[in-house]
Amino acid sequence: MEFQPITFIRKNSTRLPNKSFLEINKKPLCYYAIKTLSDLSDEGYVRQPIIYSSEDYYSNYKDFSNLNYKFAERDASLDGDVDFNMLMSSFLKDKKVSIDAEYILFFCVTGPFMKKETIADMIENIKSSEYDSSFTGIAIKNFCWFKNKPLNYKLDENIPWTQNLTPVIKETSSLYIFKKEDFIRTGRRIGSKPYIKIVDPMEGHDIDYQYEFTLAKKILEEKI
Repeated sequence: MEFQPITFIRKNSTRLPNKSFLEINKKPLCYYAIKTLSDLSDEGYVRQPIIYSSEDYYSNYKDFSNLNYKFAERDASLDGDVDFNMLMSSFLKDKKVSIDAEYILFFCVTGPFMKKETIADMIENIKSSEYDSSFTGIAIKNFCWFKNKPLNYKLDENIPWTQNLTPVIKETSSLYIFKKEDFIRTGRRIGSKPYIKIVDPMEGHDIDYQYEFTLAKKILEEKI
C-alpha cells in the first residue's frame, strides 16, 4: 500500500487572513505540519508530500529548503470560495500531477501539533484491511446539545458524571486517509468503515480564528 500526502494552501483565508503564513518562532504556521509529513516521508512511511497551491509562496522561507515536499501549481480560481471536494477532484484530475498511490493522506497545515506516531497508527490500521479509511477525532465527554435537544444524555434520567457519558466524537479536520478510487467513486473522504483515531485536544487543535492562533503560538514558543 502506498500513501500520498496532500495539502491545500491558499493565502486569502477568510476567518483569519493569511493564517497559514502567520509566523511562530520565525516560521510560518504551515511549516509545522509539512515538517511532520516530510519526516514520515524520509522514514519511508509515506510518499513525498504535495502542496497543491496557486503560488509557490514557500520558497521565500529558508526553513522549507530542508523539507522533503513537492509543489504542484493549481489554477488561481480555486483560491476562491470552493469546498474540499472541488479541490480534491481538481487535484486528482490535474494532468500535471500523476497520483498512482492507492491511498490519499490529506493533512491540514493549520493543525501544527499532529504527531508522527498518530499518522503511523492510522496507516497501520488501514494496512490491517480492517478499515477502509481513517480520520482524527476528539472525544468530547461533556453534556452536549444539538438542535435544542440533549445529544448524549436524557433530561428525565439521573444526570451522570461527565466521565461516564458516551462521548461525542468531533472530527478535527486535520487528517484524513482514504482510497483514491473510493473518493472518485463516491466523493467522500470517509469510507463505510473508518478507523477513528482519537487524539487529545492539543494534538487536535486546528486554527481558524485569532484566539486559536494565539494559543498555538504561545504553546509552540514556550516549547523552545
